[in-house]
Amino acid sequence: MDTESSDYNQAVSNLGSMHPDKFLIKQFSLHSENKVGRLNDLFNIMNQNEVFIMAITTIDSTDTSIIRIVVNYPQRTRKLLKENNFYFSESNVVAVELSDCTEMHKITRALIQAEININYLYPFLSRPNDKSAITLSLEEHDLAIEIMLKSNLTLLTQDDIAR
Repeated sequence: MDTESSDYNQAVSNLGSMHPDKFLIKQFSLHSENKVGRLNDLFNIMNQNEVFIMAITTIDSTDTSIIRIVVNYPQRTRKLLKENNFYFSESNVVAVELSDCTEMHKITRALIQAEININYLYPFLSRPNDKSAITLSLEEHDLAIEIMLKSNLTLLTQDDIAR
């Protein structure tokens, strides 16, 4: 067994009764044609159904866009996206509460020490308790969660995001 696998298994076993899946947040990636009003359509559908987009980022190209969102109610979102013919995929991300601007350095320092890459990140638009939060797409979610918890970072659950 190599050292990296051993470190990973040790960190995961240290979670004990606190399963890392508890800290995985559902992200939807919508693949959409790049046309005026499509983002407005998304917000309209979500707001009418009391689903709130808590975090969002877009990636744009000439013909298409990818809209990544974190919402308060993933099950309801999945149903709405299907009903309204949005092509989408789902993945897991991690959300970290930021008490102040120095917390980002604490996150990156913890992850770099564990040699975990951040694929991309984006901020939350809104958060309960009036604290900022960041969405992270990471390699090795379980190990990243363990490392961040050991670094005294506050990870959010899907229940924390629900209104």
